Amino acid sequence: MAGELGSDYAFAHFLVPGPARATLASYRAAYAEHTGRPAPGGVLAVRVITAESEDRAEALAQSILLWRSRKDLGEDLPLPAPKDALTHRWTALEAERAAIRRDSLVWGTPDQVRERLTVLATEHGVDEVMVNTLTCDPADRLASYRSPRSSPTSPGPGPQRGRKPREPADEAIPSAGFVRRLPLTDQRACLVEQGS
Repeated sequence: MAGELGSDYAFAHFLVPGPARATLASYRAAYAEHTGRPAPGGVLAVRVITAESEDRAEALAQSILLWRSRKDLGEDLPLPAPKDALTHRWTALEAERAAIRRDSLVWGTPDQVRERLTVLATEHGVDEVMVNTLTCDPADRLASYRSPRSSPTSPGPGPQRGRKPREPADEAIPSAGFVRRLPLTDQRACLVEQGS
């Protein structure tokens, strides 16, 4: 519908990544058909955990995977602390759900995350990536949002689709509910969502 209306479109990769490419391609085709203009690449909304060490990123990721697998199984519990997730005795059903959800989460050090987001943006042909981070400790969340800024810029993943790149917002972390754009390359931006 977004393509038919000629509006922008964001795909929620963090919910279910599988149909992203086909859905974005369908959006672009409908946009071009109904507007007569080249379609924007779209936005890919990705759940991301960035930490200064691989071990810390893994612990934070395990917390999200445990929370999400429990939620899938009907247990609406708070996000567990990383130390609790690391020592948790996973049931077979929890482990199965976590394995399914693994592809919807990107985690690692700033360089690892930047590289993975650049690959995802290229694979999906999107102009922007919107980052969503969940942690039980607000300090971990803030650190995760700040980390990609310190990583070096990656090589440009490809041509624009008829859109002028957006300018990055200022350096300050905005209050909850606002979005901050982080440059992935000279041509692309990474959106960082606060407050969800």
